[in-house]
Amino acid sequence: MNDKPGPQTGSPDDTALGGPDRSAGSTPKDFAPTLDSENELGRNVRSHPGALPREKETQRETNRIFTPSAATAPHEDSPAAEQSRDAVPSRVRRILLAPVKLFLGMAFCQSAIGALAVLGWTYRLMQRSVLKQWWQLGARSEKGDRFEDFLAGVRTREHVHWPNWFFAQNFGETIRSAWLRDRANDLRASEPGRSAVCLAPVPSREGAGVSYTAGQRSTAGRSRADRVLGNATLLLRAIISSLWSNIRLGVHGIMNTWVLTLPPCVLMLFGWYDGWNNSFNKGYEQFHVGPAVSWLGILLFIASMCYVPMAQARQAVTGNWRSFYQFRLALTLVRRRWLACFGLATLYALCSVPMMILGSVVMFLPNLNPALGELTPAQAVQVLNRYYFWSALFVFTAFVMLRLVAARIYGSTLLKAVQTGAFARDALGEIEWQVLQRLDLLRLEPPRRRHPALRIVTWAGTRAGRVTFGLLTFLAWLTFVAQLYVAQFFNYRGPHGWLNQPLVQLPWFHHLPVTLKNPWGDVIAAAAIVFVAWRLRRFAIWLASRNLLQM
Repeated sequence: MNDKPGPQTGSPDDTALGGPDRSAGSTPKDFAPTLDSENELGRNVRSHPGALPREKETQRETNRIFTPSAATAPHEDSPAAEQSRDAVPSRVRRILLAPVKLFLGMAFCQSAIGALAVLGWTYRLMQRSVLKQWWQLGARSEKGDRFEDFLAGVRTREHVHWPNWFFAQNFGETIRSAWLRDRANDLRASEPGRSAVCLAPVPSREGAGVSYTAGQRSTAGRSRADRVLGNATLLLRAIISSLWSNIRLGVHGIMNTWVLTLPPCVLMLFGWYDGWNNSFNKGYEQFHVGPAVSWLGILLFIASMCYVPMAQARQAVTGNWRSFYQFRLALTLVRRRWLACFGLATLYALCSVPMMILGSVVMFLPNLNPALGELTPAQAVQVLNRYYFWSALFVFTAFVMLRLVAARIYGSTLLKAVQTGAFARDALGEIEWQVLQRLDLLRLEPPRRRHPALRIVTWAGTRAGRVTFGLLTFLAWLTFVAQLYVAQFFNYRGPHGWLNQPLVQLPWFHHLPVTLKNPWGDVIAAAAIVFVAWRLRRFAIWLASRNLLQM
C-alpha cells in the first residue's frame, strides 16, 4: 500500500526545493492561484452573482493550462516529454561548462554575499545527488533508463542539469513556455464577451524557471507597451532566477547552521582573547577563565558537529528549513551510521590541513619573496586577492565534496531506515516521498545477509561499536578544531576567523588585514543586499497580484 497520509504544514517558503502538499487532488503551489486571487474571485462572485459560471469556467481553463499535467510538467510518454529528453545536456557540454561553474564558484568565495550563493548552489547539488543515488538503486536504472529521462516528466525536472549560478534552469524552455503562456492569455483576453485571467509571472521556488499566478480579471488584452515591459521583466527574472534561489537557500542554510555552531565559536573567540589578555597582564588569579571557556566552546562545537552535517543534508534534500531541527530523525540516522559519520569527520579533519596551511603561509610571503615587503597598500591588496582567489580552487572543491559525501550518507541511511521500518513514511519530506514512490522503493525489505568482510559494519551498529566510533569521531573533530588554533597562532585573522569556519559554515576564504580592508563591511553589505532584494521581490509580487504591475 503506497498511500501517503495527509499533507504537511508549513509556509510556501519552507519548501524551497520540495513539492506541494500531498493531500488528495492538491495543486502545486507554483501553478495554483494565490490566496489574494481566490479572495478577489470570491468578491467578484458575491458582487455579480450571474458571473459565477463564467468565473468557474475561467478557473477550470487556468488549471487545465497551467497545471503540471500540461506542458509545464509533461507526462513521460507525451511529445513534450520527448522534447525534454532531447534537451538533456550532452557529455561534451558538461565537460565544457564544468570549468565555467568552477571558476564562478571560486569567484563567489571571495565575498560574503557570494559565499551565500555558493552555499545555496551546493544545497541544490546535494538534492540532485541524492535523487540520482535513489534512482540508481531503483528499477529504472536496471531497465536502462537515463536519469535525465526520469526527471523530465516530474517537478524535479530542474535537476536535468547541474544547478546554474545565474540563469534559470532549462533557460530556453523556460522562456519559450512563458512566451506561449503569455500568448494564450492574450488570445483568451481578446475573445469577445469573456473574462480573462491575467497571469502574472513569478519566479519558481525551485529556481527552475518562472511560474504563473492568477491576478485580477480584465476585459481587454494588454497594450504593446505593457507586453514589451512584461517580456523584459520576464527575461530579467529568468536571467537572475538561479542567483536569487542560490542566495535565498544560502540564507536559510547559514541561519540554521549558525544556531548550533555560532555560540561555540563565540566561546572559543572569548577564550582566546581572555587567555592572551591574561598572559600579557599576568592575572594569575583568573588564569583558568580563558582555558575553561575555550574548552566549553570546543566541546559544544564537537557536539554540534556530530549533528550538523546530517541536518544540513536533511534540509538540502527536503528543501524545508524546518527539517534541520528534526533532531530525533537526524540523530537516529547518525546512530545507525557511526562508521560513515566517523569517516566524514575524518575527511573534514584532513581537508582542514590544507586550509590551515593556506591561512598561515600568507603571513610568511614577504619572507619567501622580499620584494613583496616593498609593495604599496593597493598593490598588496591585488597580490592578496590573487592569492585567495586561487586558494579558493581547493576551498570550493573541498566544500562541495564534503557536502556531497554527507548527502550520500544521508540518502542511503534514510532509504534503508524506511525499508526496514525504522521510520514511517510520514517522516519523509515531500520530494523524498514522491521520488521514492515513483522508483518503487517504499517497500519493506527483510535484512540481507552480509558478507563476512562487512561484519565490522554490523559491529559498528552495536552499543560497543557506537561507543568506539563515537570516541573516534570526537577525536577527529578535536583534530579539526586544533588546526583552527594553530592557524590563528601563526596568522591571527581577527574575530571573523573564529566566527566563520569555511568548511562548516560559509565558504568565504578571503582574509585581508584589517588595515587594508575591514571584513565587516562585506557582512553588512551582504545583509543589506539580501534584505532589499527580499523586500523588492515581495513588493513586486504584491503589485502583480493586484494587477498594478503588468509583467
